[in-house]
Amino acid sequence: MKNGENGESAGKSAGAFARLPSFGGELHCRGYGANRVSGVNASRKAKYVSRRVNRPCGADPAPDLAKGVDLFHGVRYALLLLICGVSLFSCTTQQIAMRSSPEFVASMLPGIIKKNEAKLKKNPDSQKLILETGSYYVMDANAFVQGPASMLPPEKYAEREAEYKKARLMYLRGAEILEDGLERRHPGVIAAAREGETDVFKSLTKDDVPYIYWLTAAVLSAFSLDPMDLSTGMKVGEVSRLIQYAYILDPDFNNGALDDFFILYYASLPPSMGGDLALAKEHYKRALEKTRFLSASPYVSWAQAACIPAQNFQDFKYNLNKALSINVNKDMSNKLLNVLAQRKARYLLDNADIYFIDTNDTVNIDNIDDTGAACGGTEDN
Repeated sequence: MKNGENGESAGKSAGAFARLPSFGGELHCRGYGANRVSGVNASRKAKYVSRRVNRPCGADPAPDLAKGVDLFHGVRYALLLLICGVSLFSCTTQQIAMRSSPEFVASMLPGIIKKNEAKLKKNPDSQKLILETGSYYVMDANAFVQGPASMLPPEKYAEREAEYKKARLMYLRGAEILEDGLERRHPGVIAAAREGETDVFKSLTKDDVPYIYWLTAAVLSAFSLDPMDLSTGMKVGEVSRLIQYAYILDPDFNNGALDDFFILYYASLPPSMGGDLALAKEHYKRALEKTRFLSASPYVSWAQAACIPAQNFQDFKYNLNKALSINVNKDMSNKLLNVLAQRKARYLLDNADIYFIDTNDTVNIDNIDDTGAACGGTEDN
């Protein structure tokens, strides 16, 4: 197949729902956030850790919350955040989503995926089917399997872990389909990304950005749920290189979807791995502007990725309240994403004591990590 064949139509069909709903899985429940608050009073930190030990929210043993941060926990925390918010329905699915509740869409997607898989077996070269089927796996896993599971109460630990395993398999299948599609369009591009041979990327175009976006989301999401899976871990570097190039190709992809991704990317990674809070804040501002301040997702992403590590409850609360104040009917094409993001915002506010040492509105702890970074909100117009 030639590179451009079916690419434009596939991009258009998938372009209506091109970002993840900012769920972030069990973020901050792996110890990283707790130990970044090294400058605060020891008794307050002990109280914070105690609350979180009594309310576990992940597979790692709760006592890990009291340990020092190592690279594994830092990377896992970052990857959990990078399960960013998605919205890339095809035209048909978008129409369903605009008129339906998340529960209805969740009930429809598995059937759509099954039908697409059957069609793909008969027509494996169809770029439209490749992009749709691969992206549907990722959005279903994120929005309707892992997302709800991450908000289950502690006593439903076994159910949550079972849902995480299911989500991981869905991510891996989506990644397999999307990687195959990108490789069919540009033979050798995956190997080049793996080896860091970015000169090969010059053959990529804007039509390839949806494939890269969904492939990156699938790989990072799957790896975050099982960091001991070395085969998936080896793909993290390649998709990171691809997503960086995707922003060069189309910085305005789906009204700020990539900016929303990079909020999480730059805010959650440590500086030694490319983290940069100033860049994260710049993408936060761009995401709000590109969505005309009608998307809840950037506010939720910033609250999770920047405000929790900085222990800045005031800005955390400000951003989540901004997310909740958005009228979901003002942008019908973004309604489903906004409903899902607002559910996450409400959950985070209701469970703020899991993530913060002190949820008193008068407390604003700044400059508490090694870089002196703290989060801050952006006033809209």
